[in-house]
Amino acid sequence: MLKKKKGIIVAVVAVIVVLAACFYLIKQQGANDFGWLEGKWQTEEDITTHDQFTLSNAKGKTISLKRAGEKQVNLTLNQQEGKETFIFTNKNGTKYKFVKVAANKLLFTLSARKGLIGLTRAIPYEKVVNN
Repeated sequence: MLKKKKGIIVAVVAVIVVLAACFYLIKQQGANDFGWLEGKWQTEEDITTHDQFTLSNAKGKTISLKRAGEKQVNLTLNQQEGKETFIFTNKNGTKYKFVKVAANKLLFTLSARKGLIGLTRAIPYEKVVNN
């Protein structure tokens, strides 16, 4: 009888461990290293007409980008270099590269898909802080 109780206890503990591991893996799938990108960003550069954009909904390997007067674009993480550089692509193949310079500063480069024009140099942006 004692062996049977030990067996049941071991089985229950094993099930609990497996469930905990499953919940941990599910939570990790939603985690990413680019949550710092979320927010409103602006540049003082005269070279671009896109002086401001907002990044939101950072989930898993996706994030959304919205520029004033334009539709929201959903981006998918294509490449990550450490915890500082992230290259996303949209459904058309345009690449959006964000390099973290500081907690509130980044460099942004847009590489258009073949046949279109994109930014060829990194543009500095600063995070807009709401008062």
